[in-house]
Amino acid sequence: MVSIVKRLICNDWVLSIFLSVLGFFLVCLAGRAQADATVPAKVAEPSPEPVPAKDSPPAPLLYEVIRVPEPGLLHVQAAGLEVRLKAWGIGCPRRDQPKYREALRFAEEELLGLKVKLEVKREFDPDGYKQVLVYAEGNTVSFNRSMIAKGHAWHLEKVTKRHGPFALAQIKAKRERSGVWGESFAYDFEGSSDAAPKPTLPSLLRAQGIQGSGARIMYWQSFVGKVHGPSCAFYSRGSGVLTPNPQGRDCGICGGRQGPRK
Repeated sequence: MVSIVKRLICNDWVLSIFLSVLGFFLVCLAGRAQADATVPAKVAEPSPEPVPAKDSPPAPLLYEVIRVPEPGLLHVQAAGLEVRLKAWGIGCPRRDQPKYREALRFAEEELLGLKVKLEVKREFDPDGYKQVLVYAEGNTVSFNRSMIAKGHAWHLEKVTKRHGPFALAQIKAKRERSGVWGESFAYDFEGSSDAAPKPTLPSLLRAQGIQGSGARIMYWQSFVGKVHGPSCAFYSRGSGVLTPNPQGRDCGICGGRQGPRK
């Protein structure tokens, strides 16, 4: 009997210890849960606003070339209209002159049916053309400069005020005697792109009282466009042509069409 009582007392002691430990554990769990409930939830940071991209430069306007009637002329389609344009700063062979067909063929290959960018250099010339620099789509060298470099056109220095890229292209073409520079024909190298200069009767003939078509002096026009009279030391020298109506610069020595200077 005594042993049974002792066993019960021992079991109660163990049970009380177990219950105490269990109660302590439950209290800890409750405290942990309360602590977690008081911690504020982490607020999501707002995403940064996208930085607007910088405005890119507008794409250049491109126009389709629909006609190339002459080596230095082109017609483009713009807003449903056909606009006539002239290549700025270049002179080209005319229809009845040597190298005309070659110049026209090159112009057609470079422009016809293609998209071009235009830089207007003169709004309207006396013939009603806008004068422009022409850049085929994707090209950085102008059509004008290419025509000069290939010898299909010459640089009109008076029009461009000696535009550097054109001057360099012409030096190269002359050195290689390309296109018109390989011909002895007297082109109007000094004429403007607006109109060909009108020949005037030489002052020498006027002083002698000779007028009319019967008074014809044959001048020597060199391939670089200088005009020499019959008394000049450079008359018939080098490459050139004899013509009664030369187009170019008068010689500084003999005076060319104006005769000797007094």
